[in-house]
Amino acid sequence: KHTQEVINDIATEVTLYGMEQYEQYPTTLESHFGGSQRASVLAAASGISCSLATANSNAGLNGWYMSMLAHKEGWS
Repeated sequence: KHTQEVINDIATEVTLYGMEQYEQYPTTLESHFGGSQRASVLAAASGISCSLATANSNAGLNGWYMSMLAHKEGWS
């Protein structure tokens, strides 16, 4: 059974990976101008990853929100 801890781990890792890619490839960072676009892309990736990994759409929504929190903490 998948727990909230699993969802938190998946969402956090996907978000951190995305943030690392933005820092490694500045042209991507420039094309996604504005923090809201970057946050949405990272959150969507996290939500989709959680949904597919758990086969549960509610887990994907939790992953989306976890990504938003991780993004806020990572770039604040």
